[in-house]
Amino acid sequence: MNRTIVVSVLVCVIAAFFAPAAMAETSIDITTNKETFVPGDQVDINIKVTDTGDGMEDVLLVAYMGGVCTGKYYQQYFDMAAGSTEEFDAFSFVVDEADVSGTCDLDVEILDPAIGPIASAWDSFEIEDTLYQMELMLYSCRDTGCEQKRKVFFLNHKVYLDYYSSVADAALSATLTRPDGSSEQLSLPASITANQLGTYRIEATASKEGYVPVGDSEEFAVTVNAANISGADTAEYNLLWFLLLALMLVALFSVIVKKAALNRGRK
Repeated sequence: MNRTIVVSVLVCVIAAFFAPAAMAETSIDITTNKETFVPGDQVDINIKVTDTGDGMEDVLLVAYMGGVCTGKYYQQYFDMAAGSTEEFDAFSFVVDEADVSGTCDLDVEILDPAIGPIASAWDSFEIEDTLYQMELMLYSCRDTGCEQKRKVFFLNHKVYLDYYSSVADAALSATLTRPDGSSEQLSLPASITANQLGTYRIEATASKEGYVPVGDSEEFAVTVNAANISGADTAEYNLLWFLLLALMLVALFSVIVKKAALNRGRK
């Protein structure tokens, strides 16, 4: 008899534990009008939510895209009666030739503010025959091989300008702006003599058929090298050091005099 009671209690506990999950059982079906899209095609994404439990109130549907479609987002609060189905036209857009080719990922979740995630689903589709992405990075360096990248250089020293592109044979256009505001066109890689103090700025764009044009910029500073100070600058530089040394000697002499006077007073 006792064993029967224990078994009955366990059955009731297990049933109570799993009951909310059964009540909140939900399925998500994602439908995309095509699997592969090209420029001019319209992308339509429908999300169907089916409840097989006792219904839901004030839950949140969240859909967000990743991959080459990163940034597209949809959300909607809704209620569902027991055993009902709700449909959402979450996304609708036209593929442009300037879009990036690749895979678009779609993640969908249903969230209950009280208990958290209820259901989730994932799908993907392809975008083809559009433009591909490429990378461009500019560098300022101390050597021709650009192994010593730097942001600060000394006046009248050589600065080597180079770049990295993820696509070979991309057409590159570069402009160097000097501290005085003057500018010139450069063909990278290049080298210049930093004959002005201040900040230099190099800007470049890269382009190639079938790819999205990309740009980058780099700034570097030119400062005085103390070893190169000459003429009137040298005299001023030496005068400053002389004055500093004189002040230090005066301070030291003052301390010695005070200590000597203090010792005489004690005697």
